[in-house]
Amino acid sequence: LYEVDDFLNAAVPDVHKYPLDLKKDEESEAICYDKRNDQLILAFKNHKKYDITPELFAFGISTKKLLDSSVVKINLTNLVLRKKDRDNVKKQWEPADIAIDIPNNKLFILDAINNHLMELTLNGEFIKLTPIDGKKIHHAEGIAINADGSLYLCNDANNEGKEKLLNW
Repeated sequence: LYEVDDFLNAAVPDVHKYPLDLKKDEESEAICYDKRNDQLILAFKNHKKYDITPELFAFGISTKKLLDSSVVKINLTNLVLRKKDRDNVKKQWEPADIAIDIPNNKLFILDAINNHLMELTLNGEFIKLTPIDGKKIHHAEGIAINADGSLYLCNDANNEGKEKLLNW
């Protein structure tokens, strides 16, 4: 994980690198800031990839370290999944992005492999799983929540090579 000091004003900003001690095949695309706890929340691809209880981890802003244990465990056993997902005994966990909605006590996880948006409480309790219509937004990879609580999904590019932003 990298921290860049004063990147807007410094001619050559200071860059700090913080090791996360991940396994060789683990990576994270999904990261967001948890303002209430002053930490970054990370979801790792390939971490317990076929586990039915994937986890989210925290990186302390003040400690500059990844916490030793997960901050949220998500139980996928009771989710109502699409038929192709039910048929796949080893469900893959591939979070593309995560976002926190503090006023509404919600956590959103965008799953690129299964093409759905998962809604949880901040404690990781399941609320809802919503399939994403690939015709509206092809391969959604990003999620954001603005100040008024509107949720947005975006992709890298659709089949025509054009990016898309969708107000969810």
